[in-house]
Amino acid sequence: MSLMKSIYQAFINQGLSPNQARIITAEVGRENDFQPQYVFGRHVDASNGKVNLGMISWQGGRGAALDKRLRSKGLVGKNGIARSQDALNEMANFLVGEIKTNPAYAVTKKAFLSNPNVSYDVGKKVLGQNFIRWDYSGKAVLGANVGKHHAKRDKYYQALGGQGGTNYSPQQGGYQQQQAPQQDPRLSMSAPDLLATLRKGKGKRSDNDIFIELANNNGLAGREINHLLSQGASPESIAQDLGLKVSLSQPTQNKQPDYELPELGSSYDDFMANIGTQGASPQPDSQLPEIGDNYDDFMSKLQIDEPQQAQQQLPEIGDNYDDFMANLNLDEPQPTQAGETWQTQNNESESMSPMRSEKAQPPLKSSWESLS
Repeated sequence: MSLMKSIYQAFINQGLSPNQARIITAEVGRENDFQPQYVFGRHVDASNGKVNLGMISWQGGRGAALDKRLRSKGLVGKNGIARSQDALNEMANFLVGEIKTNPAYAVTKKAFLSNPNVSYDVGKKVLGQNFIRWDYSGKAVLGANVGKHHAKRDKYYQALGGQGGTNYSPQQGGYQQQQAPQQDPRLSMSAPDLLATLRKGKGKRSDNDIFIELANNNGLAGREINHLLSQGASPESIAQDLGLKVSLSQPTQNKQPDYELPELGSSYDDFMANIGTQGASPQPDSQLPEIGDNYDDFMSKLQIDEPQQAQQQLPEIGDNYDDFMANLNLDEPQPTQAGETWQTQNNESESMSPMRSEKAQPPLKSSWESLS
């Protein structure tokens, strides 16, 4: 199988990962069993009578383009394509270039070429159905023999060190698939196959509904679509590749907070009105009035009981000491000795001043600064 390894190396030389190179090389083996006369030559396709060229049997305009390139490189002679690594490299380069640049292979580009770790199940289906386009389901030419082609591809994939694929056992000169039973056959269908099945179902479905069911499928179809989404493809573009017309974009809705604060108005009343509360604004434990021009206005607006009088209320201070003493409503002190003078009385009043200073007196303040 030296030719198989050379073809594998040709794809590695084009920048494919070992995983990708195994999958595409296995497809070459399915196509021609790595027989040199087919890999490096031409043969007529029995199904349509067209001439096939090269390792994946290019036809028509694609075959002509490959032939022109190989001739420009001096890789085509009288006996066909040169049997060399250079020729294999050039064919591999041509194949990768088709996937990269031809819009018809956009699905292959997204699902296979752009994903170095593409699974074998995804890779073999997208290459078989979108790129090489052989009779993958056995509905056109191969019929019941399609299983043999799948078996060959799986055999070569495993020979290259690939893990996965279906086990086969040789029977009657070929390989017969031995598949484990599946509860739902749709799980193994690719997106195009499942789409065709859904189209045949009863009841009319919109393209949106079909695409959503494909994307939510737990099998191969769902993995294919979700892989494309993870690579940045939009749902609309994927649906278009499948022949569906969908519009899945939803307007973004701003999430409301748990509670919404009103806008601040020009005053506290406006603010409270915007809150939408009913009735009067909630009162604090002790509501302070607005500050007026003076302390008396401020105290009158407090609407509280008058403060308790001190044990001995001091009268207002008049113009002189006699007025002050008269307002005290006290009995005149008795002189201790006859003939005591005013000076004595004055001394006694002075001696009383410390006692009066010990009593709590409300401060007399008249400005907001003193309150602060």
